Amino acid sequence: MSKITSIIGLVLISAAGIIVALSTSYADVIKAKKELSSKYINKAKTELENKNYGKAEEFAKLAIKADPENKQAYEVIVDITKATVAPVAKTEEKKEAPKPKKISIDLGC
Repeated sequence: MSKITSIIGLVLISAAGIIVALSTSYADVIKAKKELSSKYINKAKTELENKNYGKAEEFAKLAIKADPENKQAYEVIVDITKATVAPVAKTEEKKEAPKPKKISIDLGC
C-alpha cells in the first residue's frame, strides 16, 4: 500500500505543480496583452494628434483586440469618430406647433 500511496502523492504533487505553472503562465499572458494594448493606445493617440485618423483607428482596434476590456481603447475610438464626423448643423429653435383652428359645424338641430 505504501507504493500506491507514494504514487498517488507524487501524481497529486505533479498536478499541483502543473496547475501553478499554468496559472502563472496565464497571468503572464494577460499582463503581456494589457501592456501591448497600452502601447497600441499610445500609438493611436499619437496618430490622432497628427490627424492620421486611419492609422489611429487601426491602432485603437489592435488595442481592443489585445485587451477587449480596456476602456481607453474605446474612448480613443470615440475621439476618432468625433474628429472625423462632421458636426450636425444647428437647426433653428423649435417653433411651437400652430394652434388648431376652431371649426364650427352647423348640424341643423
